[in-house]
Amino acid sequence: MNEEIRNPGNGPSLEGRYSNYVEVGFNAFEFLVEFGQFYSESDPPRAHTKIVMSPHYAKNLSETLQKSLSQYESDYGAVVSAEGAAVPMSGTANPGPGLTARMAAAPAALANPVAAPVMAAGGTQSFNDAVKALLDLLKTYLPAAGGGLPAPSVFLASVAERSLGLNNRRGEDARAGFGVVELKGGRLDALARFELWAAQPGAVEQAIQDLISRLLADRDKLWSVGFLRISLEGTSSSENVAALTAWRQTADVRVLYEFHFEDSDNSQGLIARIPININSTYNELTTITDEMTRWDSQAAPILEVRGPVTIGVLSALVFVGGAAPGGSVTLTRTFDGASGPPTQFATLAAFLAAISGTNAQRNAQLVFASWTNFMAIFTPSGTPITLGTDSYSPLEAALSPAISLGGVEDAFEISYQRTALEVNAVAYLRAR
Repeated sequence: MNEEIRNPGNGPSLEGRYSNYVEVGFNAFEFLVEFGQFYSESDPPRAHTKIVMSPHYAKNLSETLQKSLSQYESDYGAVVSAEGAAVPMSGTANPGPGLTARMAAAPAALANPVAAPVMAAGGTQSFNDAVKALLDLLKTYLPAAGGGLPAPSVFLASVAERSLGLNNRRGEDARAGFGVVELKGGRLDALARFELWAAQPGAVEQAIQDLISRLLADRDKLWSVGFLRISLEGTSSSENVAALTAWRQTADVRVLYEFHFEDSDNSQGLIARIPININSTYNELTTITDEMTRWDSQAAPILEVRGPVTIGVLSALVFVGGAAPGGSVTLTRTFDGASGPPTQFATLAAFLAAISGTNAQRNAQLVFASWTNFMAIFTPSGTPITLGTDSYSPLEAALSPAISLGGVEDAFEISYQRTALEVNAVAYLRAR
């Protein structure tokens, strides 16, 4: 490299620093490259230089290195790649005696770490998914197989499930305004056993040593994807397997791994109506309702919301097991003592405009000719959830302008044309 270009102004020469360790990270706007030194007896690696550059210049750097390597090989001969080294390691150089190189130390799976992964709902399935996710992450640290040797592997020598808080509960989440999703999780206390192979005892020992160093150096990254704790339990002695003309060695690593999942608890919390019969002189009967209704093949009661309240969103949780219901759906804005039929409107926009503002109509109505037309005003709001054995779609419809009910005499109603849904379908409706 030309000294005048590298050091303009003829100032003091830049300090040269040796590096056998490089780690690369990136986000949407820039690349971060850290250089340092990493020796087998040091933990963790020690970075000494950090370079930040745009993706454009990172690509230029990559192309420049490729051209320089091609020129080097043309002048001095081929550089042995990681695949050709005695201890093949993904993304590593071939170190000299006693050195361990670690280029791009973070596995691809950890390049953009996130919180503990969300598993499918259900205890057994969540446990099985968590075991698979744990092993898939650890497999990213395995070196590549080569030289006709058995493939390196990792498996769980032991595993126990640990609780995460009370009843494994982390909190709750709402879908389309319905508080039906419980956030849960669990932890796996596991002993992971790595098994590596090489043609010589020193090579397999070096491979085990490098794997352990990379695992322990990446504890912060592993924590971000669910590994709350990771520690070395021990290593076996290298063992000659004569039948394969190979040497084998294992390393046991203890991990505490946290996983998350969602549970609908069989629709707990979706109670639309509670009838109460009071055994008294007057044999009173009352019904407690939320601002929600449930329509199914048994009944489709009117959803009525009384003022004073402002309604800006209609929410729905809908399951349809076959053909869509066929009846019409009616929206009504009315008040106690209203005389005469409500004024009819053809569209939701016209209906909302008419019942808003200073000259708002207090007795108005919009009829959707079919269930399908009514559902068309909704858009998806989050992923489907399972209630019981059925999958429900969370939906929302924004009301703009919002419906304002000024007093207790004002009411907003949603009604179905028939007394019940005539097909295998269930809909929870809420105005909020």
